[in-house]
Amino acid sequence: MTIVYMASVDLDTPTIQRARAKFEELARAGNNIVIDMRGVSFIDGAGLGALAFLFKRLRVNGHTLRLTNLTGQPRRVLSEMQLMNLLSAPARANSAMPVRELIELPPGAQRQNSPQVAVSF
Repeated sequence: MTIVYMASVDLDTPTIQRARAKFEELARAGNNIVIDMRGVSFIDGAGLGALAFLFKRLRVNGHTLRLTNLTGQPRRVLSEMQLMNLLSAPARANSAMPVRELIELPPGAQRQNSPQVAVSF
């Protein structure tokens, strides 16, 4: 089964510290994971580390991690690190899947984009 998550906040150190348990939960869940990155305008070393952790744990258990809608700085960073071919996947609007929030927003924070996406593989 593939589960689609919307990342609506930057994947930086404070966010990853708050969301560490979520990444560990996803790694144990036994599903293929797609993360729609349209709401992420910045990723730092902690964000890259969290994605690498999730990728490795899923792969060991026979599952995949794919990132869609990469733009701006996150796309440049993943390209420079030669991770685009490993992690990126085109979004295709053939069949809708339920979308879940990857990281809960802190109280009072605003979502960058609406989590409406259709992805199929």
